[in-house]
Parts: sequence; structure tokens; C-alpha cells
Amino acid sequence: MEPISLMLIALTGVMVTAVIAFWEQILSFVRSTVLPWVERSFPELRESVATAFAKLDGSVVTVRRAIISAWRSLKPHFISLMATFEETSDRVWVRRLVGYVRREIQGTPETVKKYEVEEEILWHDLPEDVREQILRTGRAGKADVLQERDREVTRAEMEMTT
Repeated sequence: MEPISLMLIALTGVMVTAVIAFWEQILSFVRSTVLPWVERSFPELRESVATAFAKLDGSVVTVRRAIISAWRSLKPHFISLMATFEETSDRVWVRRLVGYVRREIQGTPETVKKYEVEEEILWHDLPEDVREQILRTGRAGKADVLQERDREVTRAEMEMTT
């Protein structure tokens, strides 16, 4: 797999992981608020709504397990993956990912390649800790993406075992 593909997979994993990270909170809200409301307002739909969320929950758990497995397979290829953030206007920021990736091609020695990906993002799309740092210090910082993904995957694994 090409290293740039690895970086794009890592970025996609970030987005999917964020959605899945809130799944248990979403289900808690559904159990405490949505299902009782459906029961009172549309009792004939309660079973269908509960079944839909049960099926969706099964899919989310499957995706969560797949993400954890993919991350465990992908991570050894990275030496580092750092994100930096730079303000370009009042609302627009540039997120620059710089990754060093081990690359092995059959029959050749392992090489290390540097890859950079830049994208413009809005303030609300900056990671929470980066926004907090900017508000506290007035300067944007760096984020160790590998370390953050490891924390997220470890947290997801722990949630799945409790």
C-alpha cells in the first residue's frame, strides 16, 4: 500500500472514530429520551424504532472493531505523524500533516518516505485541544496524531470490554 494511502486511511479513521466515540452517548439519549417519547406518542412504532437502533448498534460495534484492527495493522508503518495548524484568515486554518512512513517493496531494503498533506479547515473543525491552546496562548500548536489515535483506540477497546 502506498504511504499516501496510509495517511488518507489514517485521516478517514480520525473522522469515523470521532463519530463512533459518541455512539454510547447517542444510545443513552435514545434509551432515556427517544424511546420513551416514541412509546408515549407513537406506541405502534416503538418496536420498529428499537429494532432499528439495535441493528444500527450492531453495525457500529462491527465498525468499531474493524477500526481498531485496521489501526493495529496500520500503525507499525508510521514512524511519526504530526499535525500543525496555521491560521490563514479569521475563519480558515490550514492543517498540515507530515508523516514519515516505512516503505518496503519486495526485494528492496526498507526505506523511509516523508509525506505531507494540507487541507483548509474551519475553526470548529480544529481539534478541541488545539482550539483550547490557541485561546490560552494565542498560538497554534502541533498534535502527535499517532499518540492521539493510540489513546482513542485504547479508550474504544476499554469501552468495548466494560
